[in-house]
Amino acid sequence: MPEPADCGMMLFLGFAGLASHFCLIRAFAAAPANTIAPFGYTSLLWAAAFSFLIFAEAARLHTIIGAGLIAGAGLFIFLREKG
Repeated sequence: MPEPADCGMMLFLGFAGLASHFCLIRAFAAAPANTIAPFGYTSLLWAAAFSFLIFAEAARLHTIIGAGLIAGAGLFIFLREKG
């Protein structure tokens, strides 16, 4: 059973998720998806940073290569659409 402090943290995370989704919806309403999508790839960097800072777990080579492929494909599409 969660402690009261844990319930407060879960409530905070729920509101943070609500706010982030609202901001994402507003962003997609303001600009085309191919302009906004590359910014989503920064979540790969944040996940790697928090994994290292919180859990002391460094990203492995295959994770870095996979993240690079995903980000590279998104940037390729973004640059192709701009040109």
